[in-house]
Amino acid sequence: LYRYGEKLKYRIEADERVKKIEVPRMILQPIAENSIKYGFDDERTLEIIITAGIRDGELEITVTDDGKGIEKDLLEQLRENLGHRHNHSEHIGLYNVHRRICLLYGGKYGISIESILEQGTKVRLEIPADTAI
Repeated sequence: LYRYGEKLKYRIEADERVKKIEVPRMILQPIAENSIKYGFDDERTLEIIITAGIRDGELEITVTDDGKGIEKDLLEQLRENLGHRHNHSEHIGLYNVHRRICLLYGGKYGISIESILEQGTKVRLEIPADTAI
């Protein structure tokens, strides 16, 4: 964070109810790193917002950035790859997080990705709110 100085801003917003829920290690770091690695643009700042809350009995964590976004074709490839049992992409961070969540909690859970070029990317993680690891 220090090496980016004022060009990187971040905010964490967590509902009080989620602060005692345990989640698997290393599920947020690869996603936040992707925001920095792929979202930065030399001409503007990057803001990353991490939110956590409970919705319909599920813990929902989102990592949203206002960076460069993902091109439509690549976004579709990333989404498609999440459905495979083995990674068919050079992008391993998102896939590994998704597979770990699926293996721990079942195929209903995992990550989803939304992105718009020049507006940013949102990665949503869902796991059961009542399950401790």
